[in-house]
Amino acid sequence: MTESATKLAMIRRIAENPWLQIPDVSISAQADSDLSVDQPTAALSASIVDYAAATLEQGMTHYADVPGVWALRVKIAEFLSTIGINTFPPDNLLVTAGVQESRFLAIQMVSANFDIIGVPAVVHPGVRQALGVRARKTVDIPVASDGRYLARIDDLAATMAAGCRLLYLESPSRLTGAAYDAHEVDAIADLLLAHDGAVIWDQGLAPWAQTDPCLLLAQRAEMADRIVVLGEAWPGMGLESWMIGYIGANAEWFEQMRSQKQIMAICTSVASQYAAVEAASLYPETHSGQMETLGEHRHAIAASLAQSGSRPLPGVVANLLALEAGTLPVRLLHDADIAVADGAAFGAPGIIRLAIPLGAAQRTLLTRLGT
Repeated sequence: MTESATKLAMIRRIAENPWLQIPDVSISAQADSDLSVDQPTAALSASIVDYAAATLEQGMTHYADVPGVWALRVKIAEFLSTIGINTFPPDNLLVTAGVQESRFLAIQMVSANFDIIGVPAVVHPGVRQALGVRARKTVDIPVASDGRYLARIDDLAATMAAGCRLLYLESPSRLTGAAYDAHEVDAIADLLLAHDGAVIWDQGLAPWAQTDPCLLLAQRAEMADRIVVLGEAWPGMGLESWMIGYIGANAEWFEQMRSQKQIMAICTSVASQYAAVEAASLYPETHSGQMETLGEHRHAIAASLAQSGSRPLPGVVANLLALEAGTLPVRLLHDADIAVADGAAFGAPGIIRLAIPLGAAQRTLLTRLGT
């Protein structure tokens, strides 16, 4: 086959792969009315920009180490400890160019150690995209009909009993913001132990959970060798478009992902990683204020929408609200020039997801939709 024929065959294979055609979700808002994003954002603090610039002036112009700048990995370990995860020291943390790279590395490299990977029928579109790049044997896991759109424990048990030893789970859900409770987390841990299984666990929305604490599987020390965790570093600090993600894993899987990342993206910007180091010091105070604002806005928006019969689906996070599209005419959103995430991209047609805005003007606009 000639080189041109090979390229055409590759392009055709990509174009014909439905998982690679799934609409994506924006990394950061394209406008104030763009409420389709996963994570809220704010303007970058001047001190973050100044810190990044200062590192360049000091000669930090080379590419970052493949696993990430050491100081940043230390800060991520400290960040995880604030949500009860002390499983992964800095040596076991990989800095990525955003959460989608985290998904790709975890799915492609960890799943190579298993025959099959089980994925909930409703999941972030980036998961299907990562799976679609290279053939992997997958099995769909049904989700609950209780509005949370999480995979049910009974279905997880049946999937593992049928021979699937690797799961991909989100908690909180990237669609609804619902999270597994303590009993469910215990049950998942028991399943992994009983079937000598493992899980890739997207915990990226955990910092926005209004429950205290948001129960995460990686909080259990005995899961250290069975779990890969991923998410975004310091969400809401304005780093969304700078794309700072993380992965935590045991030493063997860490090395597999580190090696693949070196092949994929050896030229990683050092300035953005040092910006994230500075963001770590500002995060606690900024995040606390954002949680208070988002909580107030979500409550007001949900109460207003409820007046018109648009009741939100169950969720524990302050930054998202999902509901059935039929209870809120999409025309109203279109007329208000509001962009939302379409549940069809997640595998849940008929559901829409609103990112709760930090701005008062956007809150006012959304509350008016319910009147």
